[in-house]
Amino acid sequence: MTQKWRGSSDSKIGQNIKDFVNLDEKYPIVPDQNWLDMIKSINDQQLIDDNNISFSLCKTLVYHIYCSHSLMGPSNSKIDIDHIIPQSLFESSGIIQNATNIKNSLFNLCPLPSRDNIKKTNKILSKIEDPWLIQKIEKYSLLNQNKFKEYSDVNSWKKLRTKRRSFFEEDFIIKKTKILN
Repeated sequence: MTQKWRGSSDSKIGQNIKDFVNLDEKYPIVPDQNWLDMIKSINDQQLIDDNNISFSLCKTLVYHIYCSHSLMGPSNSKIDIDHIIPQSLFESSGIIQNATNIKNSLFNLCPLPSRDNIKKTNKILSKIEDPWLIQKIEKYSLLNQNKFKEYSDVNSWKKLRTKRRSFFEEDFIIKKTKILN
């Protein structure tokens, strides 16, 4: 064996591993209250640091929060972020102020395996009939099928926010703390 992969890169990796002990000094821990304040601001005012939220930011947070809850899909499948109340309902509704940001709030987003997300398309929950898809939506949205009709109208976004609030706020803080400590 020539050991051609040994050398300076190995010592650099070794040093980085040894330095993990000092990460707290390099990367200060974000206090739980800061996390909670940020998530509440996203769900209540659709703002983060006084700026409108974006889908890409909330998408990243959804992945982070769901991972902390150990609620991600199979490792061999691609995961998309689904809008529980379809985007098109918000876009065609002149009733709701700030509809663009409300549709991208955390409470309206959940991961869904890509194939299932493609099957769901732009359907409201009450119009989904495929038992497999219903099961996946129940798992990732944390909504029971018997409540699908209740969350199928764009005007039910406040109910949806109330229903999913603790998952994104208090439950997330508990899970995050448990994992990191």
